Amino acid sequence: MLVIFSVQFSFGQTNYFVGQTGQDAAGFGLSASSPFLTVTYAATQVTAGDTINVLSGTYTNTSYGNGNMWNEDEAVKIYDLHGNASAYITIRPFGNQSVTFKGDGDYIVQIRNSSYIRLQGFGIEGEVNHIPLDSALQYQFIYKDSLGIIHYRVAPHTPDSVVDTMTFPILNHILRPGYFNGIGVLVQNSNHVDISGNHIHHTPGTGLRAFQCDYINFTDNEIDNCSRRSSVGNHGLVIDGSISVDNIDTAKIFILRNRVHHNYNEVYSWNPQKTFINAQIDEGKGITPQRNTVANGWRHGRIRIENNLAYLNGFSGVAVNEGVRVDIINNSCYLNSFTGRGRYLGISIQSGDSISIVNNIVVADTSWQGFALAASDTSNLLISTNLIQGHVDAGIAAIAVNSVFTDPQFNNPSVYDFSLQPSSAAINASLLTMAPLTDFFNNTRDSLPDIGAIEYISPIGIADAGQLLEHVGVYPNPFSIQATFYSDFILKNATLTVYNTYGQIVKQIRNISDQWIVFTRDNLPSGPYFLQLTEKNEIIAIDKIMIAD
Repeated sequence: MLVIFSVQFSFGQTNYFVGQTGQDAAGFGLSASSPFLTVTYAATQVTAGDTINVLSGTYTNTSYGNGNMWNEDEAVKIYDLHGNASAYITIRPFGNQSVTFKGDGDYIVQIRNSSYIRLQGFGIEGEVNHIPLDSALQYQFIYKDSLGIIHYRVAPHTPDSVVDTMTFPILNHILRPGYFNGIGVLVQNSNHVDISGNHIHHTPGTGLRAFQCDYINFTDNEIDNCSRRSSVGNHGLVIDGSISVDNIDTAKIFILRNRVHHNYNEVYSWNPQKTFINAQIDEGKGITPQRNTVANGWRHGRIRIENNLAYLNGFSGVAVNEGVRVDIINNSCYLNSFTGRGRYLGISIQSGDSISIVNNIVVADTSWQGFALAASDTSNLLISTNLIQGHVDAGIAAIAVNSVFTDPQFNNPSVYDFSLQPSSAAINASLLTMAPLTDFFNNTRDSLPDIGAIEYISPIGIADAGQLLEHVGVYPNPFSIQATFYSDFILKNATLTVYNTYGQIVKQIRNISDQWIVFTRDNLPSGPYFLQLTEKNEIIAIDKIMIAD
């Protein structure tokens, strides 16, 4: 799921260009035919409201592939860059072209000490497929001290049963090899940063992480196969140690509509600040806010985790570890115990306060006594109107209200389709006051919203379509390549939307001001679809169409 953004240049601001044939020098960067060479350099030239347009290709850190496991290089480095509230600085592919950032150092993309930045629409790829698991295990315990001297926390080939019994000194200011622990995107000490529509995958460490930030939007990203080679205990998506920049108490950090899956550890982790090592894999979560506490600076604001799909992650789909003021709303979590059967298999809270878990679907492995919902050392919990397939711990059971224990009837989870079948108990069952207005696909939820991330959109109104279609129609119908939607009147800023039978938007044409619209099949499979025409947010036509081979 890589969200593609259309290019719309804003007049009065500067568009810069980056391309693989460019140069980081004066006289370059102002046209696609004469671009800068790197985004890092382009970021030193822009001001508030400017856009960096990246031409198609794969961009790496300058030392990529040199075989140095201690590589601290980055493919994209954004430091001390500031837009403003009315003029964000945007970094995006040019003209919907395919652009990949790839790296083998500490980070692929790092945004530090910056504000009002948007990064959208990129592929961000790590080295998991090029790092043999044996290599990651061989160097699992290696580190450098503050003098640059190499040590091993545990001697290579020490049996796990022995590691479990060992005691270690606390270590400060050490360096771990970036090659095995590199992060996809790190946003650090920054605020008002949007990371949206990116596909972040196969990073050996965490895929997407915000550290000591405020006003963060992580939206519409796909994050998968991350954290698999790291011994640092990494995850898919992390919000860590947030620091409030003002005294506003509403939601300021948003994790919305992300698809987070298959993020798991294959190497167990160790912490230099702990005197012991648990020689077992117990990390690799999907979405996890951690250490967002008043003591760490998170004094004002809420974190909202909404409309995400989290499935087949290592340990837990959504897990709060030491956190306050978190709302976990309308997510769908499925079998998040890919690498083991621990206590936390779905949504869990460990040490928290003022946390809501509402309108979520959670499916956990019922053959194990782990929990779909669990909480410990937590106060002021609101647990309401969740659909659960699995076990719930005693503390949750004592305070949860309106829980539904049943199969959610996902359409086809074997191919990761978590839309609802028409008979699902999740339909029209959410706590209305907490439900978001839209769903995972950004479809508008109806007046009786559903539990979970994906709203079931029934093809209601088709029986009455004759009244609506008196002056409009589709020809030919069925069609195999393209069809024309026509009307007897001129449309004004109308929108034509095509839905599949599960209510998902598969095609949309906006800003129509004509009497007919030609639309193509593109890559849609054959079968029935529903077509809806809206004008000024009012439905003026509904029809059933058929695509035939």
